[in-house]
Amino acid sequence: MSSMIGENAVVVGGSIAGLLTARVLSEWYDRVSIVERDWLPTGNKHRRGVPQGRHAHTLLPRATELLDDLFADLSTE
Repeated sequence: MSSMIGENAVVVGGSIAGLLTARVLSEWYDRVSIVERDWLPTGNKHRRGVPQGRHAHTLLPRATELLDDLFADLSTE
């Protein structure tokens, strides 16, 4: 693991971008906190603050590779 550059990093927003940012920062900080204004629903429900969440989404092959690098074997799960 690389050397840490700080004790705590804060990411504002628990979107996919925020979660990915937190994952990358976890390699450089001892602790990463995510601040999200909305309650996170349980199960397969839409979040109030994510209007685009109802749209169809897909990942390009390169994005899948990058996510598998960050989260071991994510696509197989």
